[in-house]
Amino acid sequence: FRTAPIRGVRLVAVQPLIGELARCPHLGQLRRLDLTGNQIGSSGVKELGRSASRTGLRGLDLSGNALGALGVQELAAWPERDAIRELGLRANGLTRESLDSLLRAYPRLESLALSDNELGPEGLANAGGTRELRRLAVAGCGLKKLATARIESLESLDLARNDLGPAGGNWSFYIVDDT
Repeated sequence: FRTAPIRGVRLVAVQPLIGELARCPHLGQLRRLDLTGNQIGSSGVKELGRSASRTGLRGLDLSGNALGALGVQELAAWPERDAIRELGLRANGLTRESLDSLLRAYPRLESLALSDNELGPEGLANAGGTRELRRLAVAGCGLKKLATARIESLESLDLARNDLGPAGGNWSFYIVDDT
């Protein structure tokens, strides 16, 4: 941190050191933290949530960390969570119910990666708190329809590996506004 203005970092094998990481003062200098695949679970999310140093984070990737519903509850309880704009939660055992509470807790998300969670056939139907999303990845989530989810500012949508439409749907959309 003395030699370069590091603003993002990806850490591996930190599960046994998550408490130490949460207390690290350098965490406060980061804008993006990627802990993909560390299996920190809900207790790790709780530990990070107690950290006074993580208030500058704008992007957080907790994909592949076995969070489940309890981990999402811990994430929803983080103070200053309004600063987070990008959230990665791929492959965490999330359900539709945990998604609803997450979206209520993080209403200002611009990017959300939920791929490989079993959100079920309704998926994002009637999901609240998604109006500012620009990027959404829900590949492999067991979706059968998007129904009435209102995502007015969406630019990118990944629907691959879902059973959508007559051909099974393996779609990714990129919406371009030329106005």
